[in-house]
Amino acid sequence: GELVRPQGGKGQGQSQQQHFGGTQGKAWHNLDGPDSPVAIKILPLAASFDKDEQLQLAKLPAQIRLVQMLEKKLHKSLENVDALLGCPLHLFQPGLLEEEEFTRDAASHK
Repeated sequence: GELVRPQGGKGQGQSQQQHFGGTQGKAWHNLDGPDSPVAIKILPLAASFDKDEQLQLAKLPAQIRLVQMLEKKLHKSLENVDALLGCPLHLFQPGLLEEEEFTRDAASHK
């Protein structure tokens, strides 16, 4: 996955929205609040047709777990990776999970 600084400076990343393949993105699970210094860009990788980018997405959970384990082992703390552990995930709009969206999308593909 990609780590990015939210555009527009500190505190503005949560409301930032971008379009990927006709799907608008939004920050999810932002445990750090509006001042999060980074975000993990999942939607751009998931929407990509590039196999290398899709592979990056598949490796992301293991990479985050590895970083967490190394930090705990070497520094006995997760303070150095705190921004990563609480940062938002750049995903799709929550409204896409509503039933009407699924049925409308399915009907348009017939």
